[in-house]
Amino acid sequence: MNNSTHKNKRGNWEMSLPFREKVPQVPNNRHQALNRLNNMLRSFKRKPELKRDYLAFMAKILDKR
Repeated sequence: MNNSTHKNKRGNWEMSLPFREKVPQVPNNRHQALNRLNNMLRSFKRKPELKRDYLAFMAKILDKR
């Protein structure tokens, strides 16, 4: 960020906007996401009522869009 502050010709103060110049790097969490998905799928196999409730909930959310 450029923190320059100065007065312009009219006597008004000017400063640069506080935007980030670098885009932050996000970590690769693909492995963690796949583990969570696989755990959820295993839970659905063990508990069919959980799968039914989960699918109904997600359908309700998607219908609101």
